[in-house]
Amino acid sequence: MLNGDIDTQTPLESAERAEKNWPNSVFLTINDATHVSIASSECALHTALSFLQNPVLPGKQTCASQPAPA
Repeated sequence: MLNGDIDTQTPLESAERAEKNWPNSVFLTINDATHVSIASSECALHTALSFLQNPVLPGKQTCASQPAPA
């Protein structure tokens, strides 16, 4: 699950509650990203595409310290 830390449509608390419905998931908070985190974070886009190509869950710290694209 990807959630931007500045997502106004799905606040972090709501996304964390949704995570509980998928116990075998990984929840990633994307720094400086909005609701569509793959559009505002290269790391989120790369992580999503990598998972679709090879469905191995990323580490929980993936994208944790990545800056937003300029």
